[in-house]
Amino acid sequence: MYRVLRFLVSGGIAAVINLSLLYVFTDKFGMWYLLSATLSFIAAFLFNFTVQRFWVFENKTSDALHSQFVRFFVVAIFGVSLNALLMYIAVDYLGLWYMLAQVIITGILACINFFLYRWILRPQTLPISVAP
Repeated sequence: MYRVLRFLVSGGIAAVINLSLLYVFTDKFGMWYLLSATLSFIAAFLFNFTVQRFWVFENKTSDALHSQFVRFFVVAIFGVSLNALLMYIAVDYLGLWYMLAQVIITGILACINFFLYRWILRPQTLPISVAP
């Protein structure tokens, strides 16, 4: 239960980072919303990896850090691609406001990511050998 609560808290903070940067990049800097969505997603990803690994899934060792980062990154690339595709559909075809579209898409991706990240970031355990 605590893990799910921690996931929601850290995911909520990452979502705030994502949405805040999306707004700033798009409305304040005049960037195209898809570029803004990609950049803000990447920033939130970097925060999210660190917090998910060390706090949510309590993997404080340096074991497998690089391989976990790579797998987390692959999931994030899938996520950012899916995010951009869904943003494009929601904004250009469905006519949703880009901020509302991002909130909805963030919720969808959060559900998928919990299970993927739990698998990727679990602490590595050594197999136990039984002596004959």
